[in-house]
Amino acid sequence: MTKVILMRQLVCVLVFLFSVLSFSQNTKKEKIYEFNYLLEYSSTGGECFDKKCKFFKLINSNDNTYNLTFYNKGKDSFNLYFKDLYNYFSNAEILKTDFVKPDTLDFKCGYKNISRNGYANEIVELDDSYKLNYHKLKDTVINGKEAVKFAPIRKRRLKRGKIDVDDFVVIENNPEFKKINFNNYFELEQWNKSKLDFEGLLVFRKIKVTNRNLKNFKLKLVNTVKFKKVLKLTVDCE
Repeated sequence: MTKVILMRQLVCVLVFLFSVLSFSQNTKKEKIYEFNYLLEYSSTGGECFDKKCKFFKLINSNDNTYNLTFYNKGKDSFNLYFKDLYNYFSNAEILKTDFVKPDTLDFKCGYKNISRNGYANEIVELDDSYKLNYHKLKDTVINGKEAVKFAPIRKRRLKRGKIDVDDFVVIENNPEFKKINFNNYFELEQWNKSKLDFEGLLVFRKIKVTNRNLKNFKLKLVNTVKFKKVLKLTVDCE
């Protein structure tokens, strides 16, 4: 009788250990990204590859370190481009129904790591434009709302009143957007090092392109709606 009880206890222990090991092996580390706004932009280049088009952007109004841009890819699909500006990026095509219906998009291991190493620092060192801080140029009104025009410009030029610039942003003064929704790592870093205490939404941008094969272009906000969506990545992929 004692042997039977001991055997049962041993079996229970083994089953418990097996279940714990199985759970730990099947548990994946995930990173969750929450979005709360959908923005629609029109552009004459840049994200639209040197032509006029519209694209959409999911952002988190409290965190500007990631975003999800998407375009129409034919009648039934979207082309998605997700960027965690400091860690990961992913490009995928998805059916519109598969994008709209679920609350969560699961990219699993469908992404690549971003390496912010000496190469990124070298770009900043070589390109003079990234050495400039953003400065406030003037208060303005766009779409009937108060906004401010900022530009990366040399301080001495600003003091001389020469503020006719080819590269600038207009940000709507809106406290619902705690972080400015810049599109890439370099723009975000440039804004952060400028140490401007400002809340709002990027509603217009004029961009001077240094690549001779591309034209300067303009970016304009067309529409803004509250839109909840979650994206998750499996971060312990081999």
